[in-house]
Amino acid sequence: MPKGDAKEYEVEQILDRRIRRGKVQFLIKWKGCNHSENTWEPEEHLNCLNLLERFRNECAEKSAKTRGQKRKSTFQANTDREKSNSAEKTKYTNNNRSKSKRTPIVLESKIVKSEILQQQYENRSHGFQKGYIAETIMGITEEDGERLFLIKWKDRDELEMVTAKVTREHVPELVIDFYEDRIIWNETRNCNMQLDIQFELNVNKKSSH
Repeated sequence: MPKGDAKEYEVEQILDRRIRRGKVQFLIKWKGCNHSENTWEPEEHLNCLNLLERFRNECAEKSAKTRGQKRKSTFQANTDREKSNSAEKTKYTNNNRSKSKRTPIVLESKIVKSEILQQQYENRSHGFQKGYIAETIMGITEEDGERLFLIKWKDRDELEMVTAKVTREHVPELVIDFYEDRIIWNETRNCNMQLDIQFELNVNKKSSH
């Protein structure tokens, strides 16, 4: 009750609740007094069971309403997230379908890609099928797991990449010469011999147009 006055005041309204030192206190609006004279009082000092019950019911309703709003907000957020994920998935699927229309072959793994690449090189028309004579192997490279030789054709300026499989079938001796030319023997201090095989791709500037 307001300080400096010993007379008993009537509780007009309970405004708030708190716990101090393990005890429950209520913020009281006293009848006939300004809000500046509101005080925190322990429950045992109050003789207003109806107001206390009404205050507790109001607090319970507010708490239930708040929980309901939180659940609704969480549900809405999850729904929006699911819609967004569904839209992204649909967009991704549509993009994949569009890409699949442009690219008939879908390469799902390096193995499949390598096999398809090899088939493409083998099925296309190369110099051996045209009756060209391989003069030398200029270099070697690897593309998507498929080893390719750079072939210099006799009496021709253009160079051509041919799969290792096709090259071995037609000119195995050139393949052997190519590797032997690139074997470097290095003598170590312990008189051990170390074999270093170096693969280089020397691309001629006069490549075919």
